[in-house]
Amino acid sequence: MHCARNFLQITTILIISTEQYKTTNAASVIPTDEGKSAAPKTTTSTVKTTGDGDTSATTTTTSTVQTTGEGDTSASTTTTSTVKTTGEGDTSAPTTTTSTVKTTGEGDTSAPTTTTFTVQTTGEGDTSAPTTTTSTVQTTGEGDTSAPTTTTSTVKTTGEGDTSAPTTTTSTVKTTGEGDTSAPTTTTSTVKTTGEGDTSAPTTTTSTVKTTGEGDTSAPTTTTSTVKTTGEGDTSAPTTTTSTVKTTGEGDTSAPTTTTSTVKTTGEGDTSAPTTTTSTVKTTGEGDTSAPTTTTSTVKTTGEGDTSAPTTTTSTVKTTGEGDTSAPTTTTSTVKTTGEGDTSAPTTTTSTVKTTGEGDTSAPTTTTSTVKVIPLPLQQ
Repeated sequence: MHCARNFLQITTILIISTEQYKTTNAASVIPTDEGKSAAPKTTTSTVKTTGDGDTSATTTTTSTVQTTGEGDTSASTTTTSTVKTTGEGDTSAPTTTTSTVKTTGEGDTSAPTTTTFTVQTTGEGDTSAPTTTTSTVQTTGEGDTSAPTTTTSTVKTTGEGDTSAPTTTTSTVKTTGEGDTSAPTTTTSTVKTTGEGDTSAPTTTTSTVKTTGEGDTSAPTTTTSTVKTTGEGDTSAPTTTTSTVKTTGEGDTSAPTTTTSTVKTTGEGDTSAPTTTTSTVKTTGEGDTSAPTTTTSTVKTTGEGDTSAPTTTTSTVKTTGEGDTSAPTTTTSTVKTTGEGDTSAPTTTTSTVKTTGEGDTSAPTTTTSTVKVIPLPLQQ
């Protein structure tokens, strides 16, 4: 019996050791092809406030990094933020931003980023409209790298039409070819309102970058928007300005863009029409580039302070030669208001970049945001 007990103990130890070995090896990470890695990350943050005109803002960010071949990297990032308010004349304005980065060839990388703004109104005809900044950087050739950064503004309202809308900063740094460098860009705007429906909106600033040499690159960024509302349903539309960048050398490129729209309404349904500007740029030489831009904005008001102001912008860039690049961009924003100063302003932006030749890169980006407002009952 003593021998039988020892045999049972030894058998039990062997079984336990075998299961531990299986468990340990099951948790191991088996690497696949050399130099290939996948590292997804997911982040979720939720903000919720309570009271009249409450606001809940959930933001979800997912980034995936996968590498294939010799040092190639693709890094797509998706961010979705939703804002919903409740009360009289409340407005919900979800914003979605998607940026995709795909690289092909030996270590080539392109990383354009696009951002949309959010519009939110609360109380009787109160309106806040934050500013958005978008910077795109792309390089071509062997081992080139671009690293742009994008930032979106945030709007939060509290109490009776009070609004604060700070905007973040965007900086872009890129080097391409033989020692070419483009400087970073910074933008900052702050919006703070106090009282019943009073709103003040400051202007944004953008810098310009110019490079010279072989394979020169220019990457300007501009954004300026101003929104001011006073009284019940009064609205004044923002102004937009774009800087100009021109480079010289082989494969020169110039792509200035100018846009200006002004909308001002006063009293019951008063309207002043906006301005439209169109600028065209064409360069000659090897790898020439032409980048005309057209902007049209229309304003129509009806009833007590109602205002609709859709704006459309289209810019096209096409280059020819080795490593050419075409980057058409289309922007459409529509504003429609109903009742006493209610406003909805969805914006859609689509930019596509496609290059051909050695180490070419394509990086399309699409952004869509929708705003829907609930009309208020007319006061007797």
